[in-house]
Amino acid sequence: MKIPLPENKVYRRYSLAELCFKYLVTRLITSRLFGGCVLKSSQWLIAQDLFFTKALRRYTNKIYFGGENFEQVQKTVQHLAKDNIKSVLDYAIEGNHSTSQFQGVFEHTSRMIEQSKGNPDIAFVVVKPSSIGSREEYNQVSMATSSGYIQVPEQLLYRYTELVHQAQASNVVLVIDAEQSWLQQGVDLLALKLMQAFNRDKICVFTTVQMYLRSSLSTLNCFVSCARRDGFLLGVKLVRGAYLESENEYAKAHQKSSLCFGSKRETDEAYDKALDLLAEQPDLASCIVATHNKESLEKAVAFKHSNPQVRWSFCQLYGIGDHLTYQLEARRQEVSKYVPFGPLECSIPYLSRRLEENKTFTSTLRQELDLIESEIVQRIGLKRFIPASQNTTQLEIRNTNK
Repeated sequence: MKIPLPENKVYRRYSLAELCFKYLVTRLITSRLFGGCVLKSSQWLIAQDLFFTKALRRYTNKIYFGGENFEQVQKTVQHLAKDNIKSVLDYAIEGNHSTSQFQGVFEHTSRMIEQSKGNPDIAFVVVKPSSIGSREEYNQVSMATSSGYIQVPEQLLYRYTELVHQAQASNVVLVIDAEQSWLQQGVDLLALKLMQAFNRDKICVFTTVQMYLRSSLSTLNCFVSCARRDGFLLGVKLVRGAYLESENEYAKAHQKSSLCFGSKRETDEAYDKALDLLAEQPDLASCIVATHNKESLEKAVAFKHSNPQVRWSFCQLYGIGDHLTYQLEARRQEVSKYVPFGPLECSIPYLSRRLEENKTFTSTLRQELDLIESEIVQRIGLKRFIPASQNTTQLEIRNTNK
């Protein structure tokens, strides 16, 4: 069936110039010829003090970031809330290596939790593991004993437990983000320890599972088994994965096979199998379906229609897949935008990785480009010259109510 989107609702937050910029960026990153160059040059350009970089910085911030500070991101939250879309806040600063930097991100995350208290428009607060702990600390966590004892370095344990305690007291849900595979085992064990301790009566902590990893289904099955055995509730954010390029480079440098699937099809199949698994545990597990893949979204919506006990919500990146977000909202699903914020020059690595993750020219991106083009055409007054078949804001989706 076709679900019409409210006229001018999806892209109304963009000015015409911003919409054209978004269209151009999407075209460039999906180009086989220019995509890699665009992503690699973006960080360098943003950092330069050139006459045009201020405009570039402003447009990038407006389209893909919720702002550079708390005050700006609060305005973004309020804007999304007008359309019944919640926000997932992520202080997107990466590449920290010192104790003082870890402490700074910890304090910002604590403030995010404080700002989110009592605010129904904020669905989750995200903590990035590599932003509050070192590789050495997570490697130490990963060396669990044969008896299953997990040793967590004191400062790392303090940061996490303080944040979770604060989140629990504030009735805020904390999402632990994913990392590269060489950190992920330690992150998984730490997340498991926190869920065991805090997810008793309701879910306070979510972990993230990256389905492009060959081990992802085994990891998810382990989480489900532990939750069933130990009597805690499981919170899982399902993503496809955001480190494919660095994972393959790491494997090549160390002369190992990549830990990631070799094709998009295998990743898609793993993602849908994960949905199947979690749909079988409605009493035990809650899922954040974080994807821009229309087929996976249709599958997840169908599960919710067939079983009201399935406690799932949906999430897309801010500035990407807007048409999917508004379509889900039109179908009365609980949907959020993943809103990164922070000083732009420190956040570009995050943005580059997210764009890299979504650069494959899928049917979803093709549809988004068509909708943006239609919106631009309407705004500049050329609608009457465009054939009706090319000027549509309807999205086709399976009728899952049958």
